[in-house]
Amino acid sequence: MAHQAVFNHERLAEIRHHHLLARMTPNYEYIPFTRVENMERGTVTMLLAVVLALVVREVSALALNPFTTPPTKSVVNFWGRLKIDCGVSVWSAWGPTNSKGYRIHTRTILRHPQNGGAPCPPLTETDWDPWFNSSIQQKAFRMEERLISGQNTQGYSFRTKRQASTIKPRDFLFILDMSGSISSADYAREKDNIAKLIGVICGTIGPGNDNNRAAVITFSTDPVINFDFNDHLNLADLQAAVRNLPKVSKSTCTGKALDLGQTMFVASKGARSDFISEKEVVVLTDGKSNCGPNAVNAALALRNSRRPPLLLFVFAIGNHNAASRQEMAAMASAPTSYHLFHFTSFIQFEQVVDFIISNPFGCAPIEVGR
Repeated sequence: MAHQAVFNHERLAEIRHHHLLARMTPNYEYIPFTRVENMERGTVTMLLAVVLALVVREVSALALNPFTTPPTKSVVNFWGRLKIDCGVSVWSAWGPTNSKGYRIHTRTILRHPQNGGAPCPPLTETDWDPWFNSSIQQKAFRMEERLISGQNTQGYSFRTKRQASTIKPRDFLFILDMSGSISSADYAREKDNIAKLIGVICGTIGPGNDNNRAAVITFSTDPVINFDFNDHLNLADLQAAVRNLPKVSKSTCTGKALDLGQTMFVASKGARSDFISEKEVVVLTDGKSNCGPNAVNAALALRNSRRPPLLLFVFAIGNHNAASRQEMAAMASAPTSYHLFHFTSFIQFEQVVDFIISNPFGCAPIEVGR
């Protein structure tokens, strides 16, 4: 029995040694345990040094070639060689918008895959330019797809494509600009059309858990919580409250309003659990922030204040320079083409809302806990 135990111990050591070298060394030739045992110590040390050098060489190849795609789960292939994934550059800036409102950006291959590593991802991507001056009908259809339907679907075929069987109720936070750059007449249009828009969003306002709810913050230099999610649980009452919002004509401190938004999605403000409702934010503004904390950082913090991150839509009204466009796009959830809506004026915003109202579409039924 003692002899058998020694034999099993030696065989186990031999098998482990053999599998280790077979995985790490190409063209490995099996050497019986007894021969390895009788090798001179210097020979064994040299063999291990060669194996270590091969590993260091391939790890160094990875370090010297940065890439944006994640590594494969198994870093060693069947022959013991390290898998090297395809490495690509970051995306280029978006190219010019074509006559139909689309644009492309590209990336290049920095390292080709080796030894069975992950293949290269697509090198070209096409997207809709949210700043494209599209028709009233196009703007209305995109708003239906992304916001009103509650399904955030892709493409212009929303009215004919198969819709989801059910959608989840939503808690909407509207953050509305009332700064001095917005005239009293335009502010009245802003409020009226937000009120009308709330009325056509799938899943009407109501007291039940299978209804939507809405809260409103208005802002200029300082933000104001006008009402919570459970203050107006009837559509007519809510629309009247929106139309009666007061105006304070000062600066545009968008970041302050977004920071205040982080305090809203709690039970004490009438927000429901994530099991019951989705959480979405709509920010309407006519220009770049000009005071207070950084609006982009504040938007990112608000979006990431929930898990999973909440959706943040931006309604950009009027003409915007490059800096303003960059801020609006960075505030909105990704992809920007889904969550940023541009209207050249408050009158055009009204025309889009009126088109949606006059061309109704079917909504999927609400299901709590979907």
